[in-house]
Amino acid sequence: MLTSMRSNLKSVFGIFYIFLLSCKWVPVYAQTNSGSPVGYSVPIEITEKDISTLKDFNASKATVFGVHLGMEIKDARYAVENFSGFPLSFEQDKFNNDRFYIYSNNGKRKTLAYLLWPDRDSGLKEIILFEDAKEYIPGGNNLFSKQGLDSNSFLFKTFFGRPAKSLVELNIESIHLKNTRYYFPSHALALVECEKGEEIKYQLVIYTVK
Repeated sequence: MLTSMRSNLKSVFGIFYIFLLSCKWVPVYAQTNSGSPVGYSVPIEITEKDISTLKDFNASKATVFGVHLGMEIKDARYAVENFSGFPLSFEQDKFNNDRFYIYSNNGKRKTLAYLLWPDRDSGLKEIILFEDAKEYIPGGNNLFSKQGLDSNSFLFKTFFGRPAKSLVELNIESIHLKNTRYYFPSHALALVECEKGEEIKYQLVIYTVK
C-alpha cells in the first residue's frame, strides 16, 4: 500500500514538472537566489549580481529593482513598491502617461531609472538606468563607464564585445550636447554615452531586441 502511494506521488510530481517546463514558467516577483544562471526559473536581479561576470547574460531574462521587460504598469508598480532590497518609489512622468521613473527613498532622493511603455500596458519595452543607479549595482562603476566601449578594456573583451550598431539620439552642437547609443543585442543591453561640454556620463539600457 505504502509503495503504491509513493509511486503515485512520484507520477504526480513528474507530470507537474513537465507542465512547468512546457509553460516555461518564471516567477514574476522572485527577488532571491540572484546567482542563478540565465534560463533558470529564478531570474537574476541586477542589483544583487555583477552581470559583467556572466558571459552569456541576457537582460531580457533578468530583473532590476524588481522590474523586467514585458511587465504591465500595475505589475511594475507593485514590484518596485515592494522591492526587498531598499525603499523605492514609482512615479509617472508628468508629461507622458506611458513612462515612469524609479526613485531611491533611502536618504537623498535620486533618479535611478526611466521605464518606457510604447502604448499603455502593452508590455514594458525599455528600462533606462541612470548613472545614480550604479551605486546599487554590483560592478556598476565599470558598467557605467567608457570601459564598455574601449576595445582594450577587460570589460569590452570579456563581456560587451563590439557593439552591433550605434545611433546618435541627440546632437545640439551649439551647446555641445550629444547622446550616442551603442547596442549589444546578445545581452539585450545598450550603453548611452552622454556628452555635455567636457563632461561625459553613461546610461545602461535594457531594451527589447526585435
